[in-house]
Amino acid sequence: MGKDFGNDYSVEYGNQYKFENYSSGLKQLKTDNILGSFEDNRRNFNFKLAYNIIEKSIAAQEYLKSKYSWIFIDEYQDSDMDMHRFFIKLKNELNIKLFIVGDLKQAIYLWRGAMSNIFELLENENFSFYELVTKLSL
Repeated sequence: MGKDFGNDYSVEYGNQYKFENYSSGLKQLKTDNILGSFEDNRRNFNFKLAYNIIEKSIAAQEYLKSKYSWIFIDEYQDSDMDMHRFFIKLKNELNIKLFIVGDLKQAIYLWRGAMSNIFELLENENFSFYELVTKLSL
């Protein structure tokens, strides 16, 4: 995030470290070296922060491109919009290949912002889709 932010921070999810908006979360990270979370658990501060870092930092982009040629993501049905935006940015702008696995019938995190239409959003992207089908023999 820059020289104004410390290199060492703690991750805290207690109520006292929750905040209402992104700028409050950044302020807490900068002044207290604490990475907290939004009060609304359907919003994802960590992935919003990660997205903004790679949006602004050429060094972060270059690091990710040199470190990862593929990223494998399981349980994609439990992704929220901030996670989805982050992963699609890696794919489209950093040219990191994604291998995504998921089953909408197994979505268990809708209560915390996972999107019930997440696979529909992938239809607009350049992915190959495969469906696992099994036959039961009696």
